[in-house]
Amino acid sequence: MEEVIVLASGASSRFWPLGQDRHKTLYPVGLGTTIFGATLVDLSRAGYKRIIVTARIGDVERMRKEVPETMDVFFIIQNEAKGQGDAILRAARCLREETFYLTTADKIYAGLLLDKLGQFSKPAVLRDAVLIATTPTDQPSLYGIVSQTEGGIIKSIVEKPENWDKPDPRKIVSAYRLNKQFLRILKQTARQEYNFEATLDKYAKIFLAWSVPVEDMPETTFKYPWHLLNLNRLLMQNLAHNISSSWPGIESGAIIVPPVYIESGVTVSGSAVIRGPVVIREGAVIGDHTLIRDHSYIGKGVVIGAGSEVKNSIICDGTKLHDAHALDSIIDEDCRLGAGTRVSNSRFDRKDVTSVIKGKKVSTGMRHFGVVIGKGTHTATLANLMPGVKIGQNCRIGGSFAVTKDIPDNHCAYMDESGKVVIKPKQK
Repeated sequence: MEEVIVLASGASSRFWPLGQDRHKTLYPVGLGTTIFGATLVDLSRAGYKRIIVTARIGDVERMRKEVPETMDVFFIIQNEAKGQGDAILRAARCLREETFYLTTADKIYAGLLLDKLGQFSKPAVLRDAVLIATTPTDQPSLYGIVSQTEGGIIKSIVEKPENWDKPDPRKIVSAYRLNKQFLRILKQTARQEYNFEATLDKYAKIFLAWSVPVEDMPETTFKYPWHLLNLNRLLMQNLAHNISSSWPGIESGAIIVPPVYIESGVTVSGSAVIRGPVVIREGAVIGDHTLIRDHSYIGKGVVIGAGSEVKNSIICDGTKLHDAHALDSIIDEDCRLGAGTRVSNSRFDRKDVTSVIKGKKVSTGMRHFGVVIGKGTHTATLANLMPGVKIGQNCRIGGSFAVTKDIPDNHCAYMDESGKVVIKPKQK
């Protein structure tokens, strides 16, 4: 039986202000399944039944709810962030076979990816070789990059090279077929941030490792918060039109353009317009003169109040908007956007929007991207949020000024009487 290790225990500071109370793959998108759940479903569909998941103890209960009935899933706890190498060695104690597959919990097409590796290994010479899924990239400094021969034999692996001067760089896609020999080298490799990548490099220089092209697969990179929007769009690709709520929940006159998936207990006013693909979860309220469109996900108990517009955005459970715009944005749970809150989602020069990650500007690769707002944050009347801004958890944002830079967790930002913008810790 093919065995698969799924890595779901890593902490990601690059995902702030999201993912602080859960693994980043535990956000519901698409039809309401989490990204972790979608990954397991695809593995199950492809016939992979014995799965070993590395997870933090606080996430296990949530993850168990996402496990398909056909799967045997074993959870291995890795509470401290000691890197992929440590997680793999912990999970390896449960392995039975000489070879096994490895992937991450954000690969919603994991079954298809691993099937490609399996098909590639059919010739006898490749039966026991290490196989690594790769695809072209124009940003080698963000990924693990393979140096390979024309035939696909990997010569070396470099993690996030700053100055990659070789043509046609190929990045690793976090799908591998590995073996016990690899594990023996991993055990002997010095513990460091990138000891897993260092072991792949060592293995390729001693034994046989092949690059398996997977550029025909949809892109599912999941490094930064805005990548949630792409995964949400992918999971809505085959959305079936289904409306569980009925009148008077959905008032006469509401314009609903398929495909729209509406769960039970949803209220939609008669002057609302919903243009699919859109998913609206149970208990949500869609107010008068609202517009929801273009791959938007509306979570449980969300209120999209009168005069609001939501476009290509993820609005998490319990959040409320009143006469507010959320465009190409992600708003975590239990937020409040006051009347007249406006999100700008493009630059004047129409270049790709950038966002600051660990003190450096990073291109989102998107011409239209709004904001990311952390759990429990409120904005006041007429708040203006600029493209690429991230606002931390439990913040309070005043009105009548433009938020042009990230706001840390538990901070207030407002304009004082002299016209100066003040950003300071929120009083308890």
